[in-house]
Amino acid sequence: MLPRIAPCFLFLLLACPRPADAQILDDSTRTIYGPTTTRYVLEADIFNNRETLYTIDTLLEGFHQYNFLNRNQNLYQDLGNAGTALRPVFYQAPDRIGALLGYGVYAPYAFDPERVKYYDTKSPFSSLYYVQGGNGIQLLDLEHSRNIRPNWNAGIRYQRLTSLLRTAGLASEENRQTDNHTVAVYSRYQSPDSTYQVMGNFTHLNHRVNEQGSILTRYLDDQGNLGSLIPIDSLFLGFVQQPTLTNAFSQEIRNDYHVYQQYAPVAAFQLYHVFDRQKHTNSFADLNLPESLRRGFYPDAYFTFDRTDQATRYLLIENKVGIKGTFSKGRLAGFNYRFHARRRDYQLVSNLGADRLRRSETFAGGWLNYYFPDSSRLFVEAEYLLGADYRGRAEYQGKLLTAGYYRVASSPTLVQEQFLSNSYVWDNNFNLVSSDNLYGNLNARLGGLTVQPGVTLTNVKNYIYYDPEAQPRQYSPNIQLLRLGLGFQFRLGNFYTANQAYYTRVSDASRIRIPEIFVNSRLAYQVLFKKVLYIQFGTELHYKSTYFADAYMPLTQQYHLQNQFEIPGYVIADAFANFRVNRVRLFFKLSHANKGLMPQPDYFAAPVFTGLPRAIAFGFNWLLFD
Repeated sequence: MLPRIAPCFLFLLLACPRPADAQILDDSTRTIYGPTTTRYVLEADIFNNRETLYTIDTLLEGFHQYNFLNRNQNLYQDLGNAGTALRPVFYQAPDRIGALLGYGVYAPYAFDPERVKYYDTKSPFSSLYYVQGGNGIQLLDLEHSRNIRPNWNAGIRYQRLTSLLRTAGLASEENRQTDNHTVAVYSRYQSPDSTYQVMGNFTHLNHRVNEQGSILTRYLDDQGNLGSLIPIDSLFLGFVQQPTLTNAFSQEIRNDYHVYQQYAPVAAFQLYHVFDRQKHTNSFADLNLPESLRRGFYPDAYFTFDRTDQATRYLLIENKVGIKGTFSKGRLAGFNYRFHARRRDYQLVSNLGADRLRRSETFAGGWLNYYFPDSSRLFVEAEYLLGADYRGRAEYQGKLLTAGYYRVASSPTLVQEQFLSNSYVWDNNFNLVSSDNLYGNLNARLGGLTVQPGVTLTNVKNYIYYDPEAQPRQYSPNIQLLRLGLGFQFRLGNFYTANQAYYTRVSDASRIRIPEIFVNSRLAYQVLFKKVLYIQFGTELHYKSTYFADAYMPLTQQYHLQNQFEIPGYVIADAFANFRVNRVRLFFKLSHANKGLMPQPDYFAAPVFTGLPRAIAFGFNWLLFD
């Protein structure tokens, strides 16, 4: 059965009038519209007065990276299956201040309202992307955009992601583990003289996960019979998995409205306004609570003992107004400025009868940027929450060097401050979390060789974390982090390799857990067959050294420290082949191709959660311009 969004998609595809200038063929019946004539812009570039027209991606490099971990260079940890809860592998200083909600493990699966693409299409544009992965993973991504008028565009994008629940180490056709629906409806309008423009979107996320809680691991004897529970710190060649939670699920629903508009009568003086309305619902249910309590997954039950059923609703309305402008100095150099005031009004309510939380926050900030004649630039920015948080950054971006300093003092999240549930209750009065970040990266190129060394120094004070009992704690002393990076890329004829490695040291590894060594590597070879078929094939490697990765508590939707299971270092190897014929791209991918060839029988994505086994995936992307 088609999703409910399908009629809207078909309406835009069929019912909108064709633009007067949307001629599809020239006089010789040759198609004249394609990836180079359909461009898109991003709100951030317009906001920063550097509007850039981007072409649609038709490259083969990285096309096979269909899952969210690979798309993000393996910089996230999940629970071993597509669509499960995500957390960053490395520490990330917050880029926003104020009291944020604190639920973020499913945020990467949602469309970011500030990064929606706004197209300028000379003819109707459609994109169909489909992946059939191993272990029941399916991904469908549909998009359609068209110019209603030369200065007015509208479009819609729909994404569906599903994966099957793995029971006893195998995918089960009877149960889905994850079910994701994501929608973005967007439009952009410019006045005929381009002095006024407005762009806005509605984004929707409905993400449901059948939670396993943790995995009870049992060994198999020589006859294949199920044995007793394996000690959690042991690895055996033969084992099967059984979930701790037998009937539990999480769900996050988002409905976000975002509008950006600006009036620019002259380049030096422009007015802008940003409006956001967010309505988020985070829920969790465990319908077999007695069994979960018997297995010791929760510390206790305070309200009901037969089941847990809770939901938190969050509503935010935010308005940001400001002035900005740009001054040119010569042909290449220039100066940009921006000043703003921002107001946030939000409320939080729980279905367990907690008092409704209502708050307002007022911010003021600015941004100054100077472009040098050699295309390098230097910018400084700052924002202040009246009476509380602040952040400030200074950064230089050049062809050879990027370096900067970032300091932020941010409030604890609403979840860290106060939480009421059937098994966890807390009411904290934490201090601001401060973070100083000094970073630099070199970009040296010599022919086909590019070398990119980098360093990041971070000092965190009043760090908030979740302890092994999944309770939030604040640690007042300073914690220092050092991360050394080395990027290496090389091209020679049809051969290409790209590599990235990080070495990380943490002064207090009892509270922040990061693998000491982190490596991504890709080797590929590309050929052109019969002048029409582009083929790229190769392999990708990923490695994280041994470390105590964080465990996950689905009831709070938070990752927390654990000291029982040390994830062994493991190299994951994938093989891939990408193809392109005209406007169609295809890929075949063999994930975890080295399974059974390593000293360990398998790898672990999270404590006691094995990663996906070897599987073949297939996908294609078809671009249409009529």
